[in-house]
Amino acid sequence: MEGFAYGFSTYVFIERNSANSAVLHPYPETKIEAVRDALDDAGYDMEILGKGDINTGRERAGEGIYFTEQPFPDEVLGDLADALIVRGFGAFAYSLIESSFDSGAKISLFTRMGKNIVEAGNRVIMTHMYIGEIEGRKEARTWFFGSPTDLAEAEMLLLSRFSTQPVHDVHGMAAIEIVHADYSQGFLSHTELMSAMLNVLGKSGYNGPAFVTDSSII
Repeated sequence: MEGFAYGFSTYVFIERNSANSAVLHPYPETKIEAVRDALDDAGYDMEILGKGDINTGRERAGEGIYFTEQPFPDEVLGDLADALIVRGFGAFAYSLIESSFDSGAKISLFTRMGKNIVEAGNRVIMTHMYIGEIEGRKEARTWFFGSPTDLAEAEMLLLSRFSTQPVHDVHGMAAIEIVHADYSQGFLSHTELMSAMLNVLGKSGYNGPAFVTDSSII
């Protein structure tokens, strides 16, 4: 694997959406057309899901969807990230490697994909909270994705309020997980927890996409 030890002006976080599709979250969102053009240059067809166009005078913003007729392996997520990295984007792809932590759980475990690794960033990370159920009780866990240096600093900041579980690989920190006991015990809502995490990170200049996925209502 080749490491890229510098920051980028645009970051892209890639997640699987289904067996034959992936969602690309750019930051800033207004760079989505540049992401599409870069992938087109690499031979990948990506559609834009967003708002704004040349006819309204608004800069187009949103997310991207990569879709194929047939299911594709997780390695394709890494291929998309690699194609973007060598074209000047800080790209991160993550693959689901375990769909539960316990019997009946609907919580996810992820690992980083791709041959090229963005080692340093500009304090841009993705925050994704997953809400699921274990034996009828709701649980919430948040995963943070980004460069090893950004994640290492972010973990130190988050430790002021939360108990973190960092995930490491040969390049350093690959992700951060937080298990929200306050949510399971009914002390705080998921919106309160998300606001608290983003507030801690935002005070130190961190930005990036943030999402909540609630599989307990599916």
